[in-house]
Amino acid sequence: GGNKERERVSRLLCDLSIGETLTSEDILVGFTRIVAQTEDLQLDCPNATEIVSRFIVRALSDELLPPAFIANGERLRIGGPAGLRVLEASAKLQEDVRNGLSFAHLWRTAEEEARFKKEVKAAILEYFDSNDKAEISKILTELKMASDQAAEFVRKLIIFAMERTGLQCDMALDLLGYLRSNDDISDREIEMGFEQLYMQLDEIALDIPDAAVMARSFVKKAKAAGLLFDDYHPPE
Repeated sequence: GGNKERERVSRLLCDLSIGETLTSEDILVGFTRIVAQTEDLQLDCPNATEIVSRFIVRALSDELLPPAFIANGERLRIGGPAGLRVLEASAKLQEDVRNGLSFAHLWRTAEEEARFKKEVKAAILEYFDSNDKAEISKILTELKMASDQAAEFVRKLIIFAMERTGLQCDMALDLLGYLRSNDDISDREIEMGFEQLYMQLDEIALDIPDAAVMARSFVKKAKAAGLLFDDYHPPE
């Protein structure tokens, strides 16, 4: 299955726990057995380490597993070397979640993330050449973006436009208006994209010295186009 199915399984475990169909002990024993069987799982699913570690961290975040699950598993060396790799990956991922990684990212593999970034970049550059808004809409529909991915698309669209000319900046705003009217991107996702832009502004300025000035211009024009609310204020 894909990430949507994995998300459904995580939610189902929550529901079964709340409804007391599954006890805390049932869930603990189940996850312990999965860690113990990681080596066998890898025969049919080469990225089992990555997937199992995500299920563990999600279950910890949902308080389905005790906080000491990872530490206890490492101490008891559940699953031998393969199990230890799962638990180490879980510990690292749990730290990322504590530092603000969203659950949406949790269910994406590194390969999926890289493919998404590559496809978004290609789509934006193609748009600047063709001005084909309908094609971009089709691509985004096929990508089935989560909200954080839609925000990333908005941010990258703006940055790529800033690297080029005023014409591309206007094209970027036109595209956002089209995508919003087509329900491909929501108002909140556009706002999130601008927030991401401002959070990375210092880094962007290394390549685009007048990035701060251009970002302010984008906000002003986005408000005028009705893409941002009049009372929107970028993060400091």
